Amino acid sequence: MAVRSRIERTAATASAKDSHHPMSSTSRVQSRRLSDHAWTWYLVIAVCLAPVLVPPGPGRSALLDPFNVIALAAFAATMAIAHRSIQVPFAAPVILMSVGSLLATANAVNAPAALFTLIQDAYLYVWFVMLVNVVSGRGDLRLLRVAWVLAACGVAIIGLVGMAQHGADSMAAILNPKGFRAMGTFDQPDELADYLALSVFMALSLQGRFARLLKWGSIALILIAMAATKANGGLLSLSAGLVAMAIVGAWTRGVSPEGWVATGLLAAGGLLTVVWLIGGMGLGASEISHLESHSFLGRMGHSSEGREKIWQTLFRHYRQNPLGIGPGNSRWQSVTIEERERPIKGHLVTFDSGADPFLSKEAHNDYIAYIVERGPLALLGMLMLRWQVFARLLKGWKNARATATDRAAFGALTATMFGAWVCSCLNANTIETLHFRHVWLFLGLVCALEPGPARQPALEPSPSPNMPALSPVGMPS
Repeated sequence: MAVRSRIERTAATASAKDSHHPMSSTSRVQSRRLSDHAWTWYLVIAVCLAPVLVPPGPGRSALLDPFNVIALAAFAATMAIAHRSIQVPFAAPVILMSVGSLLATANAVNAPAALFTLIQDAYLYVWFVMLVNVVSGRGDLRLLRVAWVLAACGVAIIGLVGMAQHGADSMAAILNPKGFRAMGTFDQPDELADYLALSVFMALSLQGRFARLLKWGSIALILIAMAATKANGGLLSLSAGLVAMAIVGAWTRGVSPEGWVATGLLAAGGLLTVVWLIGGMGLGASEISHLESHSFLGRMGHSSEGREKIWQTLFRHYRQNPLGIGPGNSRWQSVTIEERERPIKGHLVTFDSGADPFLSKEAHNDYIAYIVERGPLALLGMLMLRWQVFARLLKGWKNARATATDRAAFGALTATMFGAWVCSCLNANTIETLHFRHVWLFLGLVCALEPGPARQPALEPSPSPNMPALSPVGMPS
């Protein structure tokens, strides 16, 4: 009896201490829920502010960056306290890209520009790693995808309002190859086009979960804003991405090999028929010629010639430095009189203005920029990263299709994200997309995408053995 009384007194004392402990079961539950809601609000803010680049802050910072600094500090503190392991996707490609970039820095004619580019690269990747760890366990990320589409509609409206302020108040003026190009909240039309192209796929990913009128209305608005950018690369990349989405969508639905062959033959037959009607019989040739001359499609030839001239100049410098001319140093290479792209306009300010006519332009191509600026090792790493995104999406579908509660919905979501990444990879031929915050945000969502309902976020510490199990706190519906 004495032993039993001692045990009961000890248990009662421990229970009393636990009930008065500041981190009791109830307070832990409340703290966990508060933390999850705080991260939810941050993620929504990040999705909405990622495309807002104007007006720029010090060092070309954006409105989102102060929030990111606070979030990164909170993330580091949470990881240290919870003793949680951190997911680091694409570590091997990023190491290759970093080593190649550091080797190329030795050849930089503008060392501060190279250092700034490396800092920017590190910041974007660290932010991406934080996003993956924060977003993991939140299911199919419906809230964030809806927030992305709504933010894209706002950016599209701002772009169209800017067009109207410059006199483009009709579709004919928007499609005119000359005149003002919409930029929205970006500082370049091509950047806006890249963001809007990804936004089209985000809207398409809301199949069955978004009001049909709002969904297709959003897509129509985004496409009009894309046309206002007059960005040929963005529109062509969007078309290729939609084709890729359809192909992967058919694969996730289990279309038979005979269906693939039949679909391919029908598509090839239709294409050959169109070519024969236009080229052989001249049907619609005059209308197509009129469209090319009176729309932004007419800019395509001139745009290609300008880029080829820039690339020839950059490769001339690259032949002298096979390891790369230095990150961010494309626009700091001296050009000859024949290679000049800009007229002299007043006083020359050569730091980060792009106004000096005796300096080259940016590569306007991620692949050429990596090989010229950072060398073959960094290019290999960048290609590995792009390939691993595709592999991750397809592997995620294979692993999830046996457990997903709605296989058709998750298969369609996988196909949509696959098409979006095809679009981004192709648009990298016309602009350096890996510098964009919205691209790394997209990758963070892709890496955390899961089927089914949201689970307990990976950031939170595991419950102790004496603590009752918690129901998952997911993203609000």
